[in-house]
Amino acid sequence: MTDHPKAPAHILELTLLENSYSFLSEALTKAVAAEMEPGQWKFAIFNLIQAVELSLKEKLAREHRLLVFQNVDKREQTVNLWGALLRLRDGCELPLSRIDVETIKIAAEWRNQIVHCEFSLNTAELKPAFAKLVGFMADFHERFLDDDLKEAIPKELWQKAVSVRDYGEELSRRANETFTREKIHPNNIWPCLKCGWKDFVIQGQRNKCYVCGHTEPIAMCDGCGKLEYASQMRIEPDQEPGSHEFDQLCRECLGSPDYWYS
Repeated sequence: MTDHPKAPAHILELTLLENSYSFLSEALTKAVAAEMEPGQWKFAIFNLIQAVELSLKEKLAREHRLLVFQNVDKREQTVNLWGALLRLRDGCELPLSRIDVETIKIAAEWRNQIVHCEFSLNTAELKPAFAKLVGFMADFHERFLDDDLKEAIPKELWQKAVSVRDYGEELSRRANETFTREKIHPNNIWPCLKCGWKDFVIQGQRNKCYVCGHTEPIAMCDGCGKLEYASQMRIEPDQEPGSHEFDQLCRECLGSPDYWYS
């Protein structure tokens, strides 16, 4: 019996940036398909979150190639989404805004739900969330990677996906017209925890996002008196000696700005 030589293995090698483009292209493809088949939205969101993580790691690698590893001595596993974010923000002093951080927080929550939990599809939430993340990606690449996503993604695909991104932008534009008309104070308009658009209104106890329609209770911190999303607080024992009461505290009063990002 004659031995046939084995065919050479085909190795696909992609840089972090190329890998990010690949996931983004797949995300946009699924988003376009989701217009006719809503079940594709979870794949669109998941792939987009992977693209975000890889883009953050690309920036870390440009700062120093060892920063992409969770342990710079072992160099086995790379940092996760939050690890990359915190290193960029705190170690590299990248000027990420609170809204940037909240956008990535939303991304992590969506991925956890898709992978680890029962996942309920709500197009009204998913479409603007997708739009917000694409907007973040485009801005991050332009500001910190000196890169234009429109040039990296196939032109026809990008043009098809623009209509999806515009969906969220159009809803946000209309919401802002409502805010002007109803004289909603800017301090009473927050980033929505569901879709990420800064169109969640607390004025007049509305507690509603004007882009995706998400509603959520607002609570006052027992420590500083600041209003915050109730889901973003923790119930902790009252520190008064002998007290058996519990306080509802915001992250600042808990003493760690990164409490929710660990």
